[in-house]
Amino acid sequence: MDAETKIERANVRMDGTAYYAVRFKGPSVYAPPVMTRSRCYFVRGAPIWVEIDGPWRTVIKLEPGTILSLSLLMPAKFYNHADLKGPLKVDHQRLSEPAAGPHEAELLFGETEIELLAHTGLWMGPIVIAPDGGRNSRRIWRAMEGIEDEVTDAVVGTEGQVQRMSEIILANLARWMIEQWPDENTLSLLAMGDIRILRAISAAAMAPEADWTLNALARVAGMSRTAFCERFHELTGETPRHTLSLYRLRLGAARLAQSDGNVEEAASQVGYGSAAAFTRAFHRHFHKTPARWRQEMLAERTA
Repeated sequence: MDAETKIERANVRMDGTAYYAVRFKGPSVYAPPVMTRSRCYFVRGAPIWVEIDGPWRTVIKLEPGTILSLSLLMPAKFYNHADLKGPLKVDHQRLSEPAAGPHEAELLFGETEIELLAHTGLWMGPIVIAPDGGRNSRRIWRAMEGIEDEVTDAVVGTEGQVQRMSEIILANLARWMIEQWPDENTLSLLAMGDIRILRAISAAAMAPEADWTLNALARVAGMSRTAFCERFHELTGETPRHTLSLYRLRLGAARLAQSDGNVEEAASQVGYGSAAAFTRAFHRHFHKTPARWRQEMLAERTA
């Protein structure tokens, strides 16, 4: 598949982000669907527990004021009582819809189609920012509250304002991660510092099997090829070609860990012409074969 045919579909914008609320009125569970998207959650009112499956199998208590970034490829359940195991279920509603009566706890979230963020979670795990998370946390919360005002009032220009505040959330989430892991010179962290670079990498994420050229990626970013390559190197310390190869390998590892497909299928899905080429590149990066990687991930999930 030629990358040129994917540009229109892949030109991801933050104005595609949708905002919702889950309101817990009694002991109940919220289980979001598993899909290739990403969410940023905000906890208000009372503590909420999240149980995450997959490589990072864990239960985390989220105090009011906590921010959680999580891939929807990682199965999760949210509940508002620590010992809750029953079938009582609650669903989400659009943030613009008023709450129907009082509630104990509230889980707000933005959901984005930028698949890079979804896959980022698969090799970094859930990102949890505590209520005292500092300046970036405050900026993220202010942007979220501004979005809530906008979608509730539904005034002229709401869509543009929500887009800008969504990008503020994204940028400050990136800043927080970079401050927490300053030695992590990775695409998943540093490329998020420039929405243009993020759009280009997201385009590749939406069609990793395509034969992406530098011109195609630069066009998605809205930059010249030279400016794109220079900015990309400035942020990541790498070339676009090298980081795209790295991304494909990590995406392949994620698909091996999350599906029942074989190595040949994973190789094809992420743009490798043969399983042998994928295996060689995978071993160079992860220091183990794809088959060994899958065995270890399966052992962790069933432990």
